[in-house]
Amino acid sequence: MDPSEMLDEMASPVLVAAAGLGGIIFIASVAGIYFDARRRVAKGEALVWALGNLMAQPLGLPLYLWRAYRHPDRIPTPGTVMPWVRAATFATASTWAMTLALIPMAAILFAVTQVDGAWGSSLCVLMGIQGVTFAPLMIAWTYLFRAVVDRRPATSLGTPLSAGLAFGANLLGLLAGVALVAAAAGAMWALGAVEPRSADLHAGLLSVLALCVPLYLSAFFEEIVLRGYVQRNLYLAWGHTPAVAGSALCFGLMHAMNPGIGWTAVANIVLVGVLLSLTVIRTNNLWVATGLHFGWNLTMGPVLGLPVSGVSLDSVFRLQPTGSAGWLAGGEFGPEASPLVAAVLLVGIAIACVAVSRGSRWHEPPDVEAERPIAAPSPEPTGVGDVAGYANRLTSLPPEE
Repeated sequence: MDPSEMLDEMASPVLVAAAGLGGIIFIASVAGIYFDARRRVAKGEALVWALGNLMAQPLGLPLYLWRAYRHPDRIPTPGTVMPWVRAATFATASTWAMTLALIPMAAILFAVTQVDGAWGSSLCVLMGIQGVTFAPLMIAWTYLFRAVVDRRPATSLGTPLSAGLAFGANLLGLLAGVALVAAAAGAMWALGAVEPRSADLHAGLLSVLALCVPLYLSAFFEEIVLRGYVQRNLYLAWGHTPAVAGSALCFGLMHAMNPGIGWTAVANIVLVGVLLSLTVIRTNNLWVATGLHFGWNLTMGPVLGLPVSGVSLDSVFRLQPTGSAGWLAGGEFGPEASPLVAAVLLVGIAIACVAVSRGSRWHEPPDVEAERPIAAPSPEPTGVGDVAGYANRLTSLPPEE
């Protein structure tokens, strides 16, 4: 890509919108940490912590986390602040984690291109390397942030560690993902939007085998970040509707740099995010959503040969857009920009909404106690003003029964 093409790509409206959302999240993080810190420390120190934690990263973040771990009663951390501030702080800190996670991915990609230069331009190789380097590192980062910073168990992100439960839930989600893609592909075929072309069966089977693990890890990475962490905290702050909308919007704009992206594609990916969010709400774990996400990508790409978010891969079969009605197949971006896929997703969302409304478990209150911000003890009085305030607090306490 030459510099002019790179500038055009950077100026795309979708990428600008994604950058704008990132800026809003960053500002919310700074403001949230500052106002929470003022309940513990003086204004000046609160400002230092807010700016130091979020703007001096990555140099300031390790020091901040270390001091927060040693002095949780004084220094505001995501474990002690409002849930929406936790989500914004996690998103901001994750940008640095993503930057660091790209280093081993780039190193391995450089190494394989030295062996065979053609591998450097292979999307299959790129997705495979991304799935076994970048995605696992981001999964580990999310669990680490949850355990060390939030001081919450890792399973609270919706990933119960029962092998039998995880296998069954993933299998259920996989079948749902296959069914959704099959319905969308069948509709496109029936309306003449796609037609079968010859495909290399051997290369397709190798692609399926090579990409199974990377595609699953990539799906799990997106689910644990957006549905596991962001959606959960937004729900605790504002309820299900803002949580689903917020995580789905972030999911759509996460694909802003994919080839062929446009507003139709973003809208469809947002719908996919809504469906995945409702799946998590109904099942109360990420395994079903991860299986659905994985089944969607695997069936659409390495099995049927349709572009997955703008990326074409070797496949067992090969469905390609026709000339006359090809726009119904989503164009360069693939079915995720197709109006037919939007219709299939809306039907799936309607079914998921009915399932959620009829699920008795979701009439029960959530485990808010386990998610409640850690209370910081009040500082001991040190001066005349502090003593007076301390006495006022004592007199304002309700009488004992």
